[in-house]
Amino acid sequence: MNKLIIFLTILSNAYCIGQKVIKDTILVNTSINSQIILNGEIIKLDMSNNLALLQDPLLNKGKSIITLAAEKEFNNYEYINIINDKNEYFLIAVKYQKTIANPFFFIEKKELTEMQNNKNNLILNKIIDKANKINLKNKEELQRLFCNENNLLIKLVNVLSCDDVIYLRLAIENLSAYTFYNEGINFKISEYDSYKKTTSPEEIITPIYYTGEKEISVKPREKKYITYAFNAFKIPKNRILKIGILEKYSTKEYSIDINAKYINNPKKWEE
Repeated sequence: MNKLIIFLTILSNAYCIGQKVIKDTILVNTSINSQIILNGEIIKLDMSNNLALLQDPLLNKGKSIITLAAEKEFNNYEYINIINDKNEYFLIAVKYQKTIANPFFFIEKKELTEMQNNKNNLILNKIIDKANKINLKNKEELQRLFCNENNLLIKLVNVLSCDDVIYLRLAIENLSAYTFYNEGINFKISEYDSYKKTTSPEEIITPIYYTGEKEISVKPREKKYITYAFNAFKIPKNRILKIGILEKYSTKEYSIDINAKYINNPKKWEE
């Protein structure tokens, strides 16, 4: 721990020469993805080992977005060091907290923070409300996008959009005599043919919210729905969205390949 403090102190001193320093604190845990949003494009990023970077920083409407989560629970503060293209230095303290009401952290001028946080709390609450309604009320509209292995039927049954958010609703039906334990689900934008040599790497995308728990169990003859909310995105025609469902206590991964047309042309959701 002392070595980490010394390293961060040296790093901070090296970065801060001639730079505007912005300090803030964010919250993370292992079950929900936190997003740091700041002005300008990120050109330098360093962070502690207990934090996992889930999506490379990307420029989106004048903001740089970092998506991350905790690798495991920790007691002391972890730290993130960032430099943007405006020569601003960010020293962000990271605290582990089991429950996070709002996983969006806008690192901006302090006089804007309270107003912005209130706005984004409202946005997040609307997303949560819509995701829960979609998960409970909507009928299954897609029937052919599924994986059926080992008496486990996994289907993408709805792709809906509302207010620049895309909602993907999955159904997991257990037709076996044993309980299915899910360890997690990943979403990747990939090439059509996984065996084809390509210079285009897979792009991991992460939901901003999902209904239920990160790890779920489905009893024999039981069917469960999960709805995932994403910031609106598009997929090139020559690529697909690959959904991977990981089975706990096993190396097995069930996957569904989703054609770009379903993501790029979602049905508008209306209550």
